[in-house]
Parts: sequence; structure tokens; C-alpha cells
Amino acid sequence: MDVAQLFDDAPGEWAGTYRLWMHSTDIPDAQSDSRATVTREVRGRSLLVRYGWRFDSDEHEGLAIVTRTEDDGVQMGFSDSFHSAAGVMHGEALGAGATVIAHYGPQDAPWGWRTEFAMPSADQLEIRAFNIRPDGTETLATEAVYRRAGS
Repeated sequence: MDVAQLFDDAPGEWAGTYRLWMHSTDIPDAQSDSRATVTREVRGRSLLVRYGWRFDSDEHEGLAIVTRTEDDGVQMGFSDSFHSAAGVMHGEALGAGATVIAHYGPQDAPWGWRTEFAMPSADQLEIRAFNIRPDGTETLATEAVYRRAGS
């Protein structure tokens, strides 16, 4: 996705569906309504993304700071009450575009966490994250599909 489009079109209020996979299947382990707010920050160089969703009866919330890089990519720091409650996960640009890669787990066999942003239209925002096993196998972990609130 073009980073300029993301920064131009993503700010606003969003409502949609959040899906969570904890097992490698086609069927999500959880699905809930989700809301997100995206604002431009730091003189327009960063987006602040606040989101909420449910797993069983527990409400969860998350916060991501997405910042443009000089080579038309993004970096991201995020913390979520479900996925990264113990700290901030830092995602580095994965080339030009709105995709980042982070790592977690043991240093001798780290896992990856790839997050990608997409906007099929100015009124639809999609955020997907993939777990990457130490052997390189990727599986979908989360998917948030939003429509602009009020549209």
C-alpha cells in the first residue's frame, strides 16, 4: 500500500470486525466488533491508531504509532492488552509501503510478527498481522476490517 495514501485517508473514526487466530486453521478462534480511531500526530509524520475488541467476555485495547520513514516505508511501535501486554513491540519497515516486521521470543529462535495496512478505498481500512515461525512459516494471526464510521 502507498504510504502517502494511508496517511491521507486513514485518519478518522472506524468501525468493523476483528478476527483472531491462535491456531493454523481457516476458521478464526475469535471474532468481535471493533472500533478504531486514527489521528495524525507529530506534524503529520505519524499516525496514532487506538483500537478495541473483545475475546470471550474480556475487552481489549491497543495503541500503535505508525511513523513514515524517509524511503516511503513505515515503522511501528504497538502495545496491546492481549498480544504485547508486557511491553512495546517495534516493527521495522519492510521496504517501501505500509508493512512492518517485528520479532519476539527467544533470541536463538525468534518468531516474527508482520503487520500490513491496506485501504481498498478511502472508506475501508484493513490491518492484518501474521505470525512467522522460526522456520519461516507464516500464518494469519489477526485481521481488522473497518468501514469509516458514519459511511
